[in-house]
Amino acid sequence: MSTELTVIPSSALTEQEQADLNASIDSIIAAHKNNRQEINRLVFESVSAMTDSEGYEQELSNRKGLRRFWGAITGSNKRLQDKINSSRAAAQFAAQTTLQRLSEQNLLTFDLITAVNNRLNASMTAVEGEVDQIYAALIQFFKQNRSDMIQLENRVAKLEQNVNLLNWQNSIEYQMLDGVEYVDLDDASKIVCMVRDFYDITGGEWRTSDLLLLKTVMSTIDISPRGNIRYYDFIVRVAGDEKLLTKLLGGKHIQRLPETYLVPLLGIKKLELLDTDEAYIVETVENLLQSAGVVADRHKLENNLVQNYVAQESQVNLDTEVNNYDLTMEMLFNLRFAEDSGLFLEEVVPEVQEVEPAEQAEEGKAAEEEFLKANFEDSVPQLEDLSEKGYARANAMLFWAYYFGYEDYPGDPQKALKYAKKGSDAADPICGLLYAAYSDISQAEKLEQFRKLRPQVRKMADAKDNLAILAFGACYFHDQQYEDAQKYLDQYEKAGGVLAYEMLGLMQQYIQKNGKAALTYYEKAAKNKFYHAYILIGDMYLKGCTNIADLFKNRSSAIEQDKSKAREYYKKAAEHNQAEGAHKMVETTAGTVERAYWTNVAEKQGYKNGMKSWTSDIEEFNQ
Repeated sequence: MSTELTVIPSSALTEQEQADLNASIDSIIAAHKNNRQEINRLVFESVSAMTDSEGYEQELSNRKGLRRFWGAITGSNKRLQDKINSSRAAAQFAAQTTLQRLSEQNLLTFDLITAVNNRLNASMTAVEGEVDQIYAALIQFFKQNRSDMIQLENRVAKLEQNVNLLNWQNSIEYQMLDGVEYVDLDDASKIVCMVRDFYDITGGEWRTSDLLLLKTVMSTIDISPRGNIRYYDFIVRVAGDEKLLTKLLGGKHIQRLPETYLVPLLGIKKLELLDTDEAYIVETVENLLQSAGVVADRHKLENNLVQNYVAQESQVNLDTEVNNYDLTMEMLFNLRFAEDSGLFLEEVVPEVQEVEPAEQAEEGKAAEEEFLKANFEDSVPQLEDLSEKGYARANAMLFWAYYFGYEDYPGDPQKALKYAKKGSDAADPICGLLYAAYSDISQAEKLEQFRKLRPQVRKMADAKDNLAILAFGACYFHDQQYEDAQKYLDQYEKAGGVLAYEMLGLMQQYIQKNGKAALTYYEKAAKNKFYHAYILIGDMYLKGCTNIADLFKNRSSAIEQDKSKAREYYKKAAEHNQAEGAHKMVETTAGTVERAYWTNVAEKQGYKNGMKSWTSDIEEFNQ
């Protein structure tokens, strides 16, 4: 088949340059004609090159895809490459020639053409004058290719369909998703079910006649092929329903942001990120609006962020309505390209944890209540016993006890992380989140764990699970996202929790710059047997907080320097087996005999030079 595309005049290049260009393009196509992913990229980059704005050279300098595209097309022909890089008309003609050659060699597939058409129709680019003509010509070119393709296949292909496809077509109205027949689903769900079923039956390989069969299938389950659906409504519907998303992706997940021309998958992945790894963006904007007295709607914020992101990256307006059948074609193209490019990753399903006996669950609940009240003497031994018996949630509390320290036991991060790992391996989401945040696993592993676990723990926190709320606050605190930490730890304290006083005090001291408020929290921590807080109180008196108070013109929040008081609290800490407190006594003692005494105490309690406490992160952050 051969459909002419001649909107850009050939005068942009000399005859010799045109000959060189044709040879280069033919060579590239020959090398990649069996690589569907590369052919798809050639098409999208060609369309981008033809529709670029007047600021072509500046656009080119910022577009890695186009630079790679022209480098591949022109190869070692430096003169031709320089001309294309400097002349918008030459670049457009080269792109036009590439599309023409791909069409002549029957390399434009039906689903690819539909995806390109949808992008052109939903483009954010202002279309007027010359650019308007280019858009119109491209749309007509792809429509004609699709028409020619259907006619050609109807002539040469036998009018028979795959038996499995025909069986599926005849039974689709009785197929079900989560107990609901396809015919009773909403339109977005019907499209998802059709796309996934069709993809699985064909194995990602189809003929144009197979794709046309889908129009009949759509009518069978009461969705109009000519009806319209808003791009963004479809994306939100799929992203917001875990079962529907699992159906679409075949039990896999999108492991990174997709290429910009996979618009629906790009929007779905961005929404997921805003609820997991990039949740801090939404929460930051939300906090800024609230501090300005504006009521923030998280749902609307996410919508705006996603739509602006896609508009910027793909130049596509998600408010555009798309034809139901065309969207079905685009989703098939998205799935096939994503599978070819390794975009999807198999979901790792953890082994199902055995349900604890009723008496063990009851014992665990009772121990947790005592632990959250800071009754450690009874609860910690119970929790250790429950951990041995396989009660996974007990490990989250043991992590807390051993990492931050309690009563006469100073923090022991290594022991704490062993419990977090044990609970994580047993599929407890709180333990998994704590282990990801506090261990030294790679950043990539950490982000992957956050992606999987944050939604689960957030649901638990929303359901008023105090341990989940506390874990969220602690993880944000450790990652130095102090605004988010404050939000969850405040929520935990308001629910009557007593285990976060030290962290709340540190944020008052270093973030809010309020010494008196910090002192109040440290005193509450010590009262609840977190004796490490005595060291924090001693540090405040040793250094004083007057300078911070003066800076903020709020002397009522100042703590005056008082070395004798500092030593009083360091001594209290040392008396409760806090080696750091004994070391502070050494540092603040002048007498040789007394220094020797406290040095001996510190060594017996396990103090080592250069030892860091868990509070060091926020102290370094403040510096």
